[in-house]
Amino acid sequence: MSKYTVTSKEGKTFEFTLVIVEKREVVKKGKDKGRRRAVYLVYATNMPAGRARRAIKAIPAVYKERWAIETGYRCVEKIRARTKSNCTQARIFLFFFTMAANNVWAMENHAADIERARLRRRERARTRAQRRAAARIRGSAGGGGLRAKYDQNVLTAECMLAAGAGSSTR
Repeated sequence: MSKYTVTSKEGKTFEFTLVIVEKREVVKKGKDKGRRRAVYLVYATNMPAGRARRAIKAIPAVYKERWAIETGYRCVEKIRARTKSNCTQARIFLFFFTMAANNVWAMENHAADIERARLRRRERARTRAQRRAAARIRGSAGGGGLRAKYDQNVLTAECMLAAGAGSSTR
C-alpha cells in the first residue's frame, strides 16, 4: 500500500492510495488446471492509507459493486434512443423507455442467473447422491453393504422363479 500524488498539466494535484490485494484462485484452463495460484488486484482509492489498510478486505467488494453500477450506466448509454427533437415529452418518453428496456433485460438476466445456480445445485446434489449410492453398493472394506444384499436378493428371487414360487396364473 502506497500513497501517490499526481499533478496535471494545469498544476492540479490529486492524491490517491494504491492498494494491492492478493487473491487465491483455482486455474480453470491449461496445463495448470485445478492448481491454486495467486492473483494480485490493484486498486487506486482516495481513502487515506490508514483507513484503506483497515478496510483492505472490503475494498474488492466495494469496487466490484461500483463497477456493476458503472457497467449499468454504460449499458444504458449504449441502448439509449437518440433524438434531435427539442420536444421535452418525446425525450422523457425515450429516456423512460430506455430505462424500462434495461430493467426488463436486467430482471431476465437475473432470473437466468438464478436458474443456472439452481441447475448447478441440482447437478451437485445428483452427483453427491450417485457417489453415496456407489459407496453403498461397494460396501465397506469387509465386503458387506448393499452389493451383497442385492446379490442375495437376486439369487433368492431367481431361486423362487426356478422353483415356480414366483409365477402366478391369471
